[in-house]
Amino acid sequence: MSQQGAIHRIGWAVVAHGHVCSRVLVFLMLSALLLPAEAQTTPSIPPPGVWCADHRFLYRIDPSTDQVDRRVDLTGDAKALAVDPTDGAVWVLASQHLLKFDQAANLQRDLDLRSLGSSGSSSGASRLEDPKHLLFNPHDVSLWIAGEKGLIHLDAAGRVVQAVRMTETIRALVLDVDESLWLISGKQLLHLSSSGAVLARSDIRGLATARDGGSTGNAGAVSSDDEPRYLALDRLGNRLWVADKQRLLQFDTANVSQPLQRITLAGTAGSSAPGQSHDDGKISALGVHPVFGTVWAVSRQTLFIYDRAGKEIKQVPLATQDLGEIEMLAFDPVRFGLWLGGDKALGHFRSTGEFVARIPVENELEALGVAPFRLSPTLSLRAPADGVLTNNAYTPVRYGLAADCTGTPCRLDPDYTRSFRMNVDHNGLAIGSLFTLTADEALFQSVQRLPEGVNRFIAQATDRYGHRSEKITNGFTVDTIPPRFVSVSPADGSTVVSGSVTIQGSVDDATASVMLVDAAGAVISQGGAQFAFGVILKQGWNIFTLVARDAAGNQMSAPLRLLLNTLDATLTDPLPGATVRTDSLGLSGTFKGPENTGITVNGIAAFTDGRNFYVNNLPLNPGENTLTIVVTGPDGQSTTNTVTVTRRGASPLKVEVEPQVGLAPHIARFTIGYNGTGSVTRYTLDVDGDGVVDDTGTDIAIPLEYTYTTPGVYRPRITLTDSTGKTYNQTLTVLVQDPAQVDAFFAKLWNGMNGALASGNLPAALGYLNTSAKNKYQPVFDALRPNLAQIVATYSPPARLSVSESIGEYALNRPYQGQTRIYLIYFLKDADGVWRVDEM
Repeated sequence: MSQQGAIHRIGWAVVAHGHVCSRVLVFLMLSALLLPAEAQTTPSIPPPGVWCADHRFLYRIDPSTDQVDRRVDLTGDAKALAVDPTDGAVWVLASQHLLKFDQAANLQRDLDLRSLGSSGSSSGASRLEDPKHLLFNPHDVSLWIAGEKGLIHLDAAGRVVQAVRMTETIRALVLDVDESLWLISGKQLLHLSSSGAVLARSDIRGLATARDGGSTGNAGAVSSDDEPRYLALDRLGNRLWVADKQRLLQFDTANVSQPLQRITLAGTAGSSAPGQSHDDGKISALGVHPVFGTVWAVSRQTLFIYDRAGKEIKQVPLATQDLGEIEMLAFDPVRFGLWLGGDKALGHFRSTGEFVARIPVENELEALGVAPFRLSPTLSLRAPADGVLTNNAYTPVRYGLAADCTGTPCRLDPDYTRSFRMNVDHNGLAIGSLFTLTADEALFQSVQRLPEGVNRFIAQATDRYGHRSEKITNGFTVDTIPPRFVSVSPADGSTVVSGSVTIQGSVDDATASVMLVDAAGAVISQGGAQFAFGVILKQGWNIFTLVARDAAGNQMSAPLRLLLNTLDATLTDPLPGATVRTDSLGLSGTFKGPENTGITVNGIAAFTDGRNFYVNNLPLNPGENTLTIVVTGPDGQSTTNTVTVTRRGASPLKVEVEPQVGLAPHIARFTIGYNGTGSVTRYTLDVDGDGVVDDTGTDIAIPLEYTYTTPGVYRPRITLTDSTGKTYNQTLTVLVQDPAQVDAFFAKLWNGMNGALASGNLPAALGYLNTSAKNKYQPVFDALRPNLAQIVATYSPPARLSVSESIGEYALNRPYQGQTRIYLIYFLKDADGVWRVDEM
């Protein structure tokens, strides 16, 4: 607000000291007017410009280019200018007329001040003698006009709000941020309310007569040069600056009876330099930064800059800019520019005194105006966002608190925002007093549950000066009721016989979504309130969770446990019901079941590859034999199938292979047995069953060895011929495994057990152990339950030591008491054909 005092004091000063707008300005203006229409296109509402006037024309200067971009004729001398920052318009006080021009310099209004009147004052009281001061109030878009010994206050419609008569001449006046007035009338400093009532009065006669180090009393006569005539307000710093033509006085706005300090500008005393008038050595212009409180004063071609406390910051020589005699100073709070008006040129400076541009003048300037400073509180919604849905019945409401300085966000002392008064309506209840304010935020944290449904807020902040922010209307919906499952099929605990099943059902909230989550917590499928999820089940128990969630985040879960029993086995060689002529049967077949499914035939554990199983040398009795094939899943579930095979006769040839199963490269040893009546004359060995003989001999007492280098299932065939000329043959099965696949298989078993331990699911973990290991380790798991997750996290991956048909030996290491220890793990193929952990 303080720069308004500088601006409008300047409006008063130009009446006493005429100035000129230059031919260069006119030339620039005419050049602009001669441009094509397209080149003159401007934004609909550009920032307010800087306006000046001489005795004939009103000019607008674009501060971004320092060029005149508008000019208009005036019918009378301009005494003062006031800019409306809301639309860029300018008010011109010209004799007894008040003119309004829009930002394009088009005349909008012409008020004859002699005809003004109001219901609250007589027309005589409204008349002004020699009106010369003009203030624009940006908060209510009203105007103050001051004449020789009177003030009138006009509303936005041009009606007189009040009129105030003074007993002495008004020398200077400024508008306070709270919309009150400070003015110098005669030798008195007055503080008036926005309604014109006197709030404070101080006689400042003689206050300036005390020289540095002298008395601070009021005694003593003063010359006309010592009369106070300049006024600038630093309202945010609670400082008021008064100046005569020789020195500055600083007052506390709360107590203006005595100055806080006096500052005599260097160069204001003494004789004038050649070519300068006596006034060249006196203070000729004064202003204050509205936010930072920086003080600018001009004297003897020097710009003096002081901080808020009155400490000199710098002196800026102005002679090189050749501005002439300077008696006009205005700070533009929109672009932060400082404008100095001399009788030769207008000078554009930064607020720190750096020169920007010189605009020459020739004709006498009568007035200079910029947008007034406007301080307003601002309110912004931080949380929750408008229109959100939440399941938090104690949702905090947060508004951001800040300040706006003439359209630009500005950071002020935190006490400013902390002093805001919140006016907040919550569903018809006033709750503003329940907000807690910090330097930049207002917080409402309800101690009671907010009502279900829509919670509507209308908020506005009022600062300590009585200015209100824009209203914010926002709301959110509280919903804490979760959706409920109406139907689910198949039901929890159901046993199904098909590995492919559709889980379907519905919830009672049409806007809800439903997720199907597996036992590890991973989302398998998602759907709406009516859902249908196709899933593939594994053998045994399949653990799912149905999770219904509404838009507010409320959630309801329902367990869904389905038991799949699809274990099955089919004998493919020989076929069920077949007749064979051997007492030692080699058989194979296919099975259904999950990984690590075990197969036994008449109690003998088969070895498996993929979905196939094999048994070598299964004993048969004469006649019909029942083959009992038991399929066992890793969870212990089993299915039994029976088939019959009939034995007719026997074969004198019996070949054994050891080991039947091994890792590539795998060495298989074949032992040939013969109990016939003749003698062996020859045997052949086809190691891979491709019909090509790979080895031959006559001495069956010597075992045969063959190395299989490539993983796969091999069907070696041995053919024997005896001395009677009879031929016998037998086919076996050898399984050569890929080491990487075997390692991955056992690592999966190990990690499955450890994952269950880490999650605290001890029953699942025990399912990976055989009976003896369960008995041994269950008490250990129970004792270590709180630390199992940390323990298993320290294990290294298992490394293979050896693997045979029924035993897997692996090693791992983990740190223990500062050392790295190695631990052995043993996997054992149980009698049911399922691999389980045996020792660790």
